[in-house]
Amino acid sequence: MKNIAFIGMPGCGKTTVSRAVARKLKYEWHDCDSIIEEREGRSIAEIFAQSGEGYFRERETAVLQELLAESGAVISTGGGAVIRNADILRSGAVVVYLYRDVRLISQSLEASEDTTRPLLSGGTERLYALYAERRGLYESTMHIRADNDGSVGEVMDKVVAMLAEYI
Repeated sequence: MKNIAFIGMPGCGKTTVSRAVARKLKYEWHDCDSIIEEREGRSIAEIFAQSGEGYFRERETAVLQELLAESGAVISTGGGAVIRNADILRSGAVVVYLYRDVRLISQSLEASEDTTRPLLSGGTERLYALYAERRGLYESTMHIRADNDGSVGEVMDKVVAMLAEYI
């Protein structure tokens, strides 16, 4: 069984949709950021503040290599996982780029007052800058692009249908 890895911007719905896809396909589900937090005993924001982004990216690569060595898993990656891990993601999984309009991500994050995403501390401008930086990486890493433009169930069904030719 092939692995399935979800990539995309912070706040695009990777965790929620990937969990639903895993349930539907009866695959194991893993959230890369949660694994890192558990192993480190601190939040992603604390890791960035105390040890820096480079340290975090090293931990992220190690966790992804470990998860991708298995098979039959759905993996939710962090928004920046493609920065250092595009090749291992493409070779170890069917990569689903979960796209959501940056304007909608911004509105959702503002409404939730989410303070757990360290690279978004610059507000809406930072979100647009991150999207501009990462868009090409997301597109060159993906096997499938799924727009997160409906309910969780609708998006899950769309992703599962697109995955049929890969798994």
